[in-house]
Amino acid sequence: MPHAAPTLLVPTREGRESACTFPSSAWLQRIARIDVHGDTGTLRTADAESVAIVLHGTLDLFAGGSAWARRGARTTPFDGRPVAVYLPPLTPYGSSDGDGALLFASVRQPPIRSIADGREALARKPLLPLLGSGKAFDPTSGEWRPRETFPDSPEAILPRRIARLATPGGTVVERVLGLDYKSRGLCVDETSLVRGVPLRFVPPHAPGYPSEAALWLEVDGELTVDGALVPSDGVPRALACSPDAMPELRLERGRAYALVVWAGAKPAT
Repeated sequence: MPHAAPTLLVPTREGRESACTFPSSAWLQRIARIDVHGDTGTLRTADAESVAIVLHGTLDLFAGGSAWARRGARTTPFDGRPVAVYLPPLTPYGSSDGDGALLFASVRQPPIRSIADGREALARKPLLPLLGSGKAFDPTSGEWRPRETFPDSPEAILPRRIARLATPGGTVVERVLGLDYKSRGLCVDETSLVRGVPLRFVPPHAPGYPSEAALWLEVDGELTVDGALVPSDGVPRALACSPDAMPELRLERGRAYALVVWAGAKPAT
C-alpha cells in the first residue's frame, strides 16, 4: 500500500516557544524550539522521555540535580556539531544563563520490562548521591559511579559521544541518540543539508523499531521535500512521516537544518 505524502506542519508560537504536537501519533508527542535569552526559569518534561539540543548559541544548562556550564558552540543551526541533554520523564530542566535556542523533542516512553531483583529497580535512579561529587551509589555493583550514567538520570551528550554517519552524497548525519543509548524509545539524528545533494534519513533499524518518525526543518534558502518547496519565510516546519518511506530532502539554495525524531519501543525494553 503506498504511503500518503507527508504534510508540513506550521508550529504554534507562544512566547519564546514554537511547538508542533502529534496528537494522532502513538509515540511521537512534541517538538519545540525554545528561544533563550538569559534565564528560562525551571521548565519540566511531561510524562515522556525527551532530548534538548542546543540549536545555536552557548547556554548554562541544568536538569534534575545536574548542571553543565557553557554548552554549545555553533552560531547558527547550520554550522558546527550538536550538544544535547537527555531528559527522563518529569524532569525539571532549563538554562540559567546564555543566549541562543534549544530544540526540544519528546516521545512516549515504553513501559520497562519487569524487574525481579529489587536492587536492579533501585539502580535505575541515583541512590544516596554524594554532595558535590557528581556520583551516587549503585546497589547492583556496590560502587559509586557518575549520576549521569544511571538509566533514569539526565545526561549531557557531547560531540565525542555522537556518531557521525557519512552518506553517499557527502552529507554527514549526526546520530545524537542511537539504538545503544539508554533511552527506551527515543533516537535522534540531525544534519545540515549539502546544496544539490538529495538526502533520505535512514532509520536506526532494530526488530520492530522505529514505529514512527518526525522531521523538524529550519530553512534559510530553498528546500524541497519530495519535490515540494518548503516556504522560505523564516518559520520552522515539522512533519510526521513513516520510517519506511522517509521523504527526500534536497537543498536548492542557501542553508537548511533537519532533525529527525525516531520513536517506538526499542527491543531492549
